[in-house]
Amino acid sequence: MNIQECFDLLKSKPTDSFDEIKKNYHIALLENRDNHNALQELREVYNKLENFINNGFLYGCYSFEEYLDGINCRCGSKFEGSNEIIECDSCSYYIILNYN
Repeated sequence: MNIQECFDLLKSKPTDSFDEIKKNYHIALLENRDNHNALQELREVYNKLENFINNGFLYGCYSFEEYLDGINCRCGSKFEGSNEIIECDSCSYYIILNYN
C-alpha cells in the first residue's frame, strides 16, 4: 500500500469533518494491523493531515478543473503539487483538493 492509496483510504468518504477522517484512519489501522509497512504509511499520512488541520487548510474549496487551470494561493502565488495535497512555495500554505 503506497501513500496515495493510504490517503485515498483515509478520505474514502469526502467530508470536511476531521472526525470522519479519524474514524477511517482507525478502521484502516485495524484492517492493516499485520502489515507493518502499511501501518507506518497510514500513520505518516494521518500525521500530515492532522498537521494540515492544526495549521488551517482549505478542504474542498477548489475543484479539480480549477486546479488544472491553475489556482492562486491567498498570497497570490501559484500552487504546485501532483495530487490532492498541494503547497504554495511562497508561503507554505497547504490545501487539499476535493475531486468531486
